[in-house]
Amino acid sequence: MAPYDPRTLAGIHFHTKEFFIKSINDFEIFRKYFPSESKKSIQEKHQAAKTANAIIGETGIFCPWGIGGVYNEASTCRDMQELMMDPYLNPEFYKELMTFFVSWIKRDYEIMGETEYHALGIQGNIANGGLMGEDFFMEHIFPYERVITETIKESGKYSIYHNCGYARNLYSCYKKLGMDVWETLSPPPQGDTELKEAKEFFGDELILSGGLDQVEFLKKASPKEVRAKVSDLIATGKPGGYFIFAGSDFLEPDTPKANIQAAVESASEYGKYS
Repeated sequence: MAPYDPRTLAGIHFHTKEFFIKSINDFEIFRKYFPSESKKSIQEKHQAAKTANAIIGETGIFCPWGIGGVYNEASTCRDMQELMMDPYLNPEFYKELMTFFVSWIKRDYEIMGETEYHALGIQGNIANGGLMGEDFFMEHIFPYERVITETIKESGKYSIYHNCGYARNLYSCYKKLGMDVWETLSPPPQGDTELKEAKEFFGDELILSGGLDQVEFLKKASPKEVRAKVSDLIATGKPGGYFIFAGSDFLEPDTPKANIQAAVESASEYGKYS
């Protein structure tokens, strides 16, 4: 943990420094002693879904995270520099590692798929377009992430795939991944997604969610500027549907309440279909 400092933490998240899997031997130990999910934990997930739906009712849907995307979870257990070189230096190890993570994460989404949740989120932001290209994603990440989107689909739920950063060079991968919704369409400077371009590229092949920069713009603009921006975004995303207006991630600390209110009011006003 660290103290909140808006000068350094805007849009930034802490990451693991000490990793479980530093070697093949570490992985063997990790795999051997990895626990199965307890009956109590499964019951708690079902109860959490019942509670959430009782609160939300007919006002909307509830979409929690699952345990995570395969590559995201692997990166919490193995240093990213190693993880990105493993396919080249030790491909058999990489395949075994990712296959293990797939089996664990697939089971978690199967359990979540049996609950009353309407949709399930998949964290995919580590495998972002600023870190890797289309070829690397398709060969070394896509086959494993695809298992998860298929698992969610088989459960009758909707899948929401999360990448809050650079994504433009992965658009063609996202078309093939089988997700129902991609969020969060981060515009510059936090990402490289322009809503108009993304809307034209994806059409009705998946739903786009996001578009409003909450790291810089929403914290610093005036309410009048926020209303104008939201109006423009909805005018771009609204035609033909397949767009959910939202921030490009969670709200940052110190976001003016007046700006949040302006965004919600503007979205409510311009988001209606006549």
